[in-house]
Amino acid sequence: MSLSDYLERSLFFFMTLALVLFWFDFFIDIGNYKTYFYFSCVFSLLIFLLDPKNLRLALPKGVSIIVVVCGGVLLLLALLAESSSMASRKIYVQHIIYFSILFMLTSFWLRQGYSRIYRYGVPWVVGGLFVLGALYQLYGVVMVQPRQGFFWNPHYLAQFCILGLGVVAMIGISSRRSPVAWGSTIVALIFMYLLIKTQSRPAWISLFFSVGLMIFLYVRGKNFWRAWAVLAGIILGAVWLFPDLVAQRFMQLIANISTEERVYIWQDSWKMLAHLDWLDWLVGRGPGSFRQYLPEYIRSEYKVIEFPHNFFLELAFESGVLGVLTLVTMYYSCLRYIHRAIKLHQIHRALLVVLLGLLVAHILFTFLVIPFYSKQSLLIQAPMLALGLYWASSDMKASCSGEAKKSEVGVPVSGDARKYLEP
Repeated sequence: MSLSDYLERSLFFFMTLALVLFWFDFFIDIGNYKTYFYFSCVFSLLIFLLDPKNLRLALPKGVSIIVVVCGGVLLLLALLAESSSMASRKIYVQHIIYFSILFMLTSFWLRQGYSRIYRYGVPWVVGGLFVLGALYQLYGVVMVQPRQGFFWNPHYLAQFCILGLGVVAMIGISSRRSPVAWGSTIVALIFMYLLIKTQSRPAWISLFFSVGLMIFLYVRGKNFWRAWAVLAGIILGAVWLFPDLVAQRFMQLIANISTEERVYIWQDSWKMLAHLDWLDWLVGRGPGSFRQYLPEYIRSEYKVIEFPHNFFLELAFESGVLGVLTLVTMYYSCLRYIHRAIKLHQIHRALLVVLLGLLVAHILFTFLVIPFYSKQSLLIQAPMLALGLYWASSDMKASCSGEAKKSEVGVPVSGDARKYLEP
């Protein structure tokens, strides 16, 4: 092994370690997650300098490049638009840059051909972190705060549960071993219990809508009705076991839908948009402008609200029609590409269905709950998009070559998982 190869592999190891620490600290929120991110960027930059060909792995062809381009467009809009606060502009620009770089680093990592320990080890490390997180938050819900555990907001715990359900589902599908499958089921039940305890209706609706959509699109034959029966059983079981937490919350939503907080916020946000001139409609008022102007239009009881709980309204005001079109283009291109790969029935099909469902659930949840220009929205979606596009690209190539490609992340998908998704 040459000195250059040794340095490159060593830097790749440290980049991987920094990324794992970044995501660990991202959820624990000690406060150093940006530092780990900076380290991973420095190590990757050194790798690119050692071998410029690696840059092509970080900037894959096809639809993947659309993600980086869309991030660049949003960045350009944030820089060009007027903003009353340089601090707001800095924060928003940082999140857009972080999104694009995280997508590139994840794509680069997935396309590397180093030791199998990265292919087989890292997915299990990530899964282990989510398992430990589930147990940690379970203790927090039981002993500390019944709705939010160790998170300061119950919606953040709900988001963690949605991600955790997706991760353990992919682990269960990938494993051929019964103990792992049973363990994944137990952890999934813990995440579902925590999700119910959060009382987050947007999370419940997003998750079940996404699961229903995946069943409608990809499950066929007798399994179609079995899947709907299982989903209905889970919903009815939650209502029966937790009537005060689930049934009562939905009854409140149905009875008060016209007076819900979000409905009022959306109405007042439309009033704001109606006062924009044609240039503001095109490029927006700039980062942080929504929270600046909202107090002039919103009802007095909602003065503490700073964002509309709606990506389209938020981007329309801050980034204009161009920003909304950029967002729609990015999501549509990526999700459509993954959908096309699923239709090819290759080795990653079951994993892609779970990942696509996870993406849809997360996008819909953050759409209703979290600001678009935030770490909980953009930074979490970046690696999921990169992984989905990587698996989809692998299946596309395998289909073109006429060969079923072996899974390159973790062990091959089990036959029991694939048979439920057969046409």
